[in-house]
Amino acid sequence: MKKLLFLLSITTATISLPAQSLAWTTWQDYDTATSTPGLFWNFTADSVLFSPDMISWDVIGGYTFVPNTYKMVDDPIAGCSNVTDTGVYTATFLGDTMWLTLNYDSCTERS
Repeated sequence: MKKLLFLLSITTATISLPAQSLAWTTWQDYDTATSTPGLFWNFTADSVLFSPDMISWDVIGGYTFVPNTYKMVDDPIAGCSNVTDTGVYTATFLGDTMWLTLNYDSCTERS
């Protein structure tokens, strides 16, 4: 089972957010095996963008987030442009860290 680790970026640390809301936050992923920082991820109201440098951003797809369940859809960059290619992940929050555990994703390029 794959796990992704996201740490809350300093840029959003001062924003007061409702419990378990991803909208208008920026996270950075880390390789849990090597503790190497990776891409930045920006969640808008309904879209996910990624950036290697927090300067230029590319839309990767849409998402929904309900308590502890994150769903990724419409991911043309990864070759998952079919709305049936939905990735479902369980989100676990611990302080400023969010773990995403893969439940199901029919898009093998993304999972």
